[in-house]
Amino acid sequence: MPKKLKVVHIISGLGQGGAEQALFRLVIEQSVIAESIVVSLSGQQVFGPILARNGIRVIDLKFQKFSPNFIGLFKLWKIIREEHPDVVQTWMYHADLIGGVIGRLAGVKKIFWGVVHYNLDKAVTSPFTRIVAGLCAKLSNFIPEKIVSCAYEAVNSHTSIGYDPDQFVVIPLGFDAGLLQASSELRKKFRTSHNLSDQTIVFGCAARWHPQKDHANLISALGHLIRRNQDIVLVLVGDGLIKENATLTSQIQENHIPDAMIMRLGRIENMDAFYSSLDLFILPSRGEAFPNVIAEAMSYGVPCIATDVGDVRTVIGNTGWIVPSRAPKQLAEAMDQAVHCFRKDKDAWDQRKAACRQAITKRFSLGQMSEAYLLTWGVNYP
Repeated sequence: MPKKLKVVHIISGLGQGGAEQALFRLVIEQSVIAESIVVSLSGQQVFGPILARNGIRVIDLKFQKFSPNFIGLFKLWKIIREEHPDVVQTWMYHADLIGGVIGRLAGVKKIFWGVVHYNLDKAVTSPFTRIVAGLCAKLSNFIPEKIVSCAYEAVNSHTSIGYDPDQFVVIPLGFDAGLLQASSELRKKFRTSHNLSDQTIVFGCAARWHPQKDHANLISALGHLIRRNQDIVLVLVGDGLIKENATLTSQIQENHIPDAMIMRLGRIENMDAFYSSLDLFILPSRGEAFPNVIAEAMSYGVPCIATDVGDVRTVIGNTGWIVPSRAPKQLAEAMDQAVHCFRKDKDAWDQRKAACRQAITKRFSLGQMSEAYLLTWGVNYP
């Protein structure tokens, strides 16, 4: 048996985001052929304990926001020197900059950056993050061997701010469709526990409370939609999507949406039950690269309505509905069309659901993602 590949992954944090999920899936998929060490700059958060339970070594450097951590930098240099990895793969701007520079100083040649952001919209991106991304752009032609982007549109937006276009390789996110499967039992349990009948049309949105996710767009669209459709419910999950969120509550009230039509569940553990319970999934964002949640929903056979951001159009194809961002009336119209299709022809709807799942299993498998990373790293494994 060949010697295991050793990979040090460096990531800005291990919260519940798209990059963190992609990293988790990749290291688990490669666990047979690779010894992966995950270094988080700023805490273990959500995925640190999960990775550790799966036998992955996780190191937290305990960086604090806007605070220099020279001990952490030295510790990172020492980790890389002692582990002598075949590959250093970084994820997100801060890790790209810090991991890239320290990796070079530690003597690693095979350094690969990871870009998972769509763009650097000033309205939703902090000035500090934009400064870090600007520094990465200036270093992009000689620190990393290649820059891995999860979306084609992200490549375009980053080359426009100075990243070297010749450095990019696009590797779409991968998903284990064997694990992401709808369950009629979970659907029934979820709906029963939340007093939802099987006849109620349930829309779902999974996204943390953040300006980029643009929940205001969705709430406004729902306000337009309920004038024509009453037997619908919107379920919101994600950090900050709770009744105590005063801004969200104000938006709901301003759009005259009854409490019975919207559920704010915050972060939930059982996403299988959430996706299984849905009839339609909605992504109202003003910016994305390759949204995990769209591919996840489609893996469960849930048709999607999404704003035309990042690589959404590539993922959804002709299985769902795509509308401009920040256009609530058009989003409401798409939601109304989807409800009409759902009610009109059950067989056609079942075919649409099957097409959603097939699109992910054929084009965005976890195995394809893993092989693409190995190819990019210049590693050949049987």
